[in-house]
Amino acid sequence: DLTQDLHGQHLVIKSVVSMLKGHMYTDNPSKALVFSFHGWSGSGKNFVSEIIARNLFFDGRKSRNVKLFVASHHFPHASEIHQYEDMIRESVRIQVSQCKRALFIFDEMDKMPVGLIDTIKPYLDHHHEIDGLDYRKAIFILLSNTGGKVINELTYDHWMASHDREKITLHSVQMAISKSAFNEVKGGLWHGRLIESNLITAFIPFLPLERHHVKLCIRDEFRRKGREADEKVINLVADELHYWPETVQLYSMSGCKRISERVGIYMHDEL
Repeated sequence: DLTQDLHGQHLVIKSVVSMLKGHMYTDNPSKALVFSFHGWSGSGKNFVSEIIARNLFFDGRKSRNVKLFVASHHFPHASEIHQYEDMIRESVRIQVSQCKRALFIFDEMDKMPVGLIDTIKPYLDHHHEIDGLDYRKAIFILLSNTGGKVINELTYDHWMASHDREKITLHSVQMAISKSAFNEVKGGLWHGRLIESNLITAFIPFLPLERHHVKLCIRDEFRRKGREADEKVINLVADELHYWPETVQLYSMSGCKRISERVGIYMHDEL
């Protein structure tokens, strides 16, 4: 699914697939698998988490074995952090007691009260069991816009130097993301114990999407809606989006996030 449906994210495809397989095919992993996805809105973080859920469970994110937390919805008030901590602990305990391969997704990490995510630290560590439960087969995915600026700057500098986008390596970006997440004041991972204790398996960068990546998203969306669109139509929809930097109009400011909406409007206007 990632290879066919995800565009412009070679680092994600290479790293996430191999790490997932390594974790799933190991009967007794040493610890839970923890991904921290970073990048601007629309770059594919939620999309990839949905694909992972769909490959793990028949009902995807609707499965009873998948728990999604959205910071602005579930944790809106920093003053109630202790209540949220209890809610997270209980949820993790219940989910893993029902399925050892449970999947947890924490969206909008950059909006989460500082220190709250450290609640899950015991479940990510190398403990064989906690109160009779083994959490090492579980998977945790953290989604954040934090580090997006660093990722975008690095990607643009790479382009300015006339280097192929696919030559950007995970190693060259991970440390920059880790530092950005740890030091970004008020971010959910700010001075976080998960980073200090090296419990995050991998910081996964989602690169800004170029116009030709956006056009592939538009093509896919038309197909999902039962239509094949020609190049002229795809360009018309792509022209509706905004791009940066202003001088070269290279990257979509909203990634592929608004594609479904724009394609729907175009098809409605044709009626």
